[in-house]
Amino acid sequence: MSQVPSADSPDLNDNETHNQHLSAMPSAPSILPRIVAAKRKRLAQAKHAIPLSHLRRAAEDCAPPLNFADAVSSSNSIAIIAEMKRKSPSGGSLDPNLNPAKRARTYCQAGAAAISVL
Repeated sequence: MSQVPSADSPDLNDNETHNQHLSAMPSAPSILPRIVAAKRKRLAQAKHAIPLSHLRRAAEDCAPPLNFADAVSSSNSIAIIAEMKRKSPSGGSLDPNLNPAKRARTYCQAGAAAISVL
């Protein structure tokens, strides 16, 4: 059986070799193609809804991102990474009325070191 090269393998720079390794991997039923197709459709719609110049301006006005490694390693105790998501690809709706900003404040007040938003 063929082995998949490591991420630092020079073979990964060769698309043909990379594709051969991928095709040698066992296939499993996946909903990933549906997720990707739906995301592409939403992104295309979003590109028409808000001009890129507005998004850039909003991003420039934001505070710089925090350093994840520093956040989870700066404490002598256990660092909690809290998670929030509206729905799961396999489980459906989890929290359809999620208010990410409000939940983030709650997690920060409770002592979360980082927050994963899915």
